[in-house]
Amino acid sequence: TGSSMSLFSIKSWWAVPGNPSLLCDRGCLWVGNINNDPAGGDKIVCGSFNGLLRIFNPSPPDSKAEDMLLEFLFPNAIIQVGAGRFVRGSDDLQLVVLFPRRLSVFKIIGSGAGNAGVAMDRLFELPLKRSASSFVLGRFGGAPCDLACILSMDGMLQFYSQDNLMFARPIPTFLLPGPLAYLPSSDSIVTSSAACTIDCFRYLTLSAATATQGEEDAVQPQKRVKADWSLSLGEHVLEICKAPDAADCLIVLGDRSLFWVSLTGTLKLCKRLVTPALCLQSFGKSDQALLGTSDHTLMVLSGARIAWAAHTPADPVCLAVGTFGGVEGIIVTLDETGGVACAYLGTDPGLPAATHTQTRDIDYAAADAELRAIQKKIRGVVSGEAPLPEPADVVRITVDVQAAKPADRRNPLPTVAVKVDVLFPGPGQLTETCLRVVPPPGWVVDSPEFPLPDLGEDTGDIAEVHMVFTPSTTELPLALVGDAMMAYMHNGQPRVMRTLFSLPFAALCLGIQPSKTGIYKVTIAASCAQPSLIDVFSDLSCPAFLPTAVGIRFHAGAEATVIASKGRYRIQSDSFGILYIVAAELEKRLKAMNASTEVTYTEELPLTDFFITAEQHFDLRLARAQTHALIDEQAKLYRAIEKRLLTRYKDNTPTPLNDLNALLQNAHEQLMELADRELGIMASMAVASNRLAGALRLLVLLLRLQLKLDPVQTSFLESAFCVKWTDNLEQGWEELVLASLGHLCKTSLAKGAQEVLVNPAALALPDDFTKVRKVLAAVCERLKTGKIVAQ
Repeated sequence: TGSSMSLFSIKSWWAVPGNPSLLCDRGCLWVGNINNDPAGGDKIVCGSFNGLLRIFNPSPPDSKAEDMLLEFLFPNAIIQVGAGRFVRGSDDLQLVVLFPRRLSVFKIIGSGAGNAGVAMDRLFELPLKRSASSFVLGRFGGAPCDLACILSMDGMLQFYSQDNLMFARPIPTFLLPGPLAYLPSSDSIVTSSAACTIDCFRYLTLSAATATQGEEDAVQPQKRVKADWSLSLGEHVLEICKAPDAADCLIVLGDRSLFWVSLTGTLKLCKRLVTPALCLQSFGKSDQALLGTSDHTLMVLSGARIAWAAHTPADPVCLAVGTFGGVEGIIVTLDETGGVACAYLGTDPGLPAATHTQTRDIDYAAADAELRAIQKKIRGVVSGEAPLPEPADVVRITVDVQAAKPADRRNPLPTVAVKVDVLFPGPGQLTETCLRVVPPPGWVVDSPEFPLPDLGEDTGDIAEVHMVFTPSTTELPLALVGDAMMAYMHNGQPRVMRTLFSLPFAALCLGIQPSKTGIYKVTIAASCAQPSLIDVFSDLSCPAFLPTAVGIRFHAGAEATVIASKGRYRIQSDSFGILYIVAAELEKRLKAMNASTEVTYTEELPLTDFFITAEQHFDLRLARAQTHALIDEQAKLYRAIEKRLLTRYKDNTPTPLNDLNALLQNAHEQLMELADRELGIMASMAVASNRLAGALRLLVLLLRLQLKLDPVQTSFLESAFCVKWTDNLEQGWEELVLASLGHLCKTSLAKGAQEVLVNPAALALPDDFTKVRKVLAAVCERLKTGKIVAQ
């Protein structure tokens, strides 16, 4: 039973729109004659967690300014509103407002006729020493006027007679506060517990639980508070309603079920809900109720049978039934943004009526010709003879990357200002527009996501976004190309626009004295005449630069040196991963100075150095997996000790703890130590992953230069080597590269027909790094023999 039954929609009688800045929940709505108007007629009282109190006197068809009798902003959040009769011998209602640390009772003065409105007069106020959760009013113990029972956040029931605290009693086995209800027939308080039960406490039992008076002494009663009855429901309770016209039934709303419970604690009826319910309101007979669900549906229940269902414009968080303008049975709803609506159950279908369409005979010959033409286009696109036409760009994005601004006193790192212009020439309207920027590895952007205003004829056709990029101090730079993507809705259709932009290399590093030593080295050759390295890296001006040697220090901490000799360029560094960005930038600058330059690599691949970097990453993954297994075992031990300790505490006949509390503390300390260890391993893994990504890109670059691969083959090789990946507990780079390279060895890099493709094994972290080393070396060796990576 859900939205499929919402064939009909509720009919709006009067409504006030909500405000996104307001926040309302259960307890923020009360309907009744709060100003004690002799002419009768209910008023609507609304509170909010923002402290805004509003009183309405609806008059259809549309809401007007004079319909709001009162609007007052309190400095504290309003948890619950209600009304009671606190004056002896009088039937007048007084407004009750519950705040986190006080409960205030007001008298509403004025009839609200015309534009006069009403006023509030505070009768008394109760300061609370405990944070309040909810309250319930009733004539407890046969009192001549209403008393207040307030449930605190720590499980204390506090009973007040006007502004005097009578007594306070703690609820046994309390964990989280739940809803409250008062049963006048048995003079009992009903509430729920975190154990998914509802408990009933008689007022007489609560008042006799201890002989001492005062809130502070009541924490340790002389007599233990005991529930009159308790019923386990198996679900957390959201709301408890007392039937208004019958005294033999409670209606209890759970997470996914609705329960009817007798006043003696017996379950009478249960109904399972398909969609989660939000609010409940009983009316009429003992088994009738209104139910608001999370799929915009209002249900009218008569027992377990759904008598009616209607669609609501918004999800209600509170429901009430009142009489307005002489019309009885008006349904009042309050949503979470403070929107108030008075409606009734109409009988006009909410679905559009079917219209008559003009029929015509089908021209089968024309349809067959159209089908043949479409199939011809499809065959042309598949074969490559007729490429798929590019869709016209609705939006044009231009990226302006400014020169790097050097570091100064305010910014210790260089900054790169980037301006993104979004141009929408039309026609139509762009809505729900959002620009997201993905910085290259080794860069940091001040704000990666920018919501944009609507673009169109009425709102303008140009939008500008400004952002600032800075180099990372912890991550090695691996690329200079960033990605700007814009998602938007155009004429109701979702679309995505993407553009790439390049950041300056000079912002990543500084020029330093060249170094003669380096642990890791690669040498590439260029076919053109050897230019001066001072001219090649002219943007990194440094007095220590030589025509044949330059030094580079990156803001991430790594250093590299480029040495030129007879058309050969040796790149050396103590960090293997940083060699890629230097080699790639050197190749790009040499080709920019001479377009006919051909860069090659003729030496052996540095697989030994690569395997050292990759094995460090593998060892950290193994350490994390082992530490996570230890955390799992220690958590199971901690939960077992915790359960035994809780059983001892809950026992009616307490027994010695036998140092269980010390054992629990020791288990907790070990668990925290293991968690800190895993966090340290994860931080080291992030660094190792960054270095491995640089090593992989360097390996692909050297293979491309050595084998003279075209861009398409290079892209396939990057995918096979899994240059981009994300490490987690389920899978990482080792599993992915074994699967991809294993598939490559059995397909395009197969030695012969004996290597057939079989069903791949499940992805799992290998026991050691030997298999990864063997597969990678085999793929590199086969690539050297001239085998081509094919799609």
